[in-house]
Amino acid sequence: MDNQLIIADPDEDFRTRLRVGLELEGNFQVVADVPNAEAVIAAVATWTPSVVILDLSIDGPVGLDVLPLIRSTAREATIIGTSHDPQLRELAIGAGVDSFIAKTSNTMQELNEVLSDHLAAAE
Repeated sequence: MDNQLIIADPDEDFRTRLRVGLELEGNFQVVADVPNAEAVIAAVATWTPSVVILDLSIDGPVGLDVLPLIRSTAREATIIGTSHDPQLRELAIGAGVDSFIAKTSNTMQELNEVLSDHLAAAE
């Protein structure tokens, strides 16, 4: 499957909810869900995914710091930044994420919309 996806988030429950939701949708294969920056860098090098969902607080303030490392390995990947703080949207977009989703009760719905756009662009 070309639509391989990595979830990088320190919250195990959030990663699990995303994984289950994405597996039910069936358009993406979640190849890794990881809790920290070191693990996401290793996972991206292993899988070269088409999508990375990156919590911007992963390992504290360094979530945005791993973007260049992800980009250097998976140049074509769509990187979706997430955070509980919706005010990080502009900072995240400016730093190089392709999309930003605030963690709310609508996170899965918003994520499905962004991923649908990704699939449409890939066709």
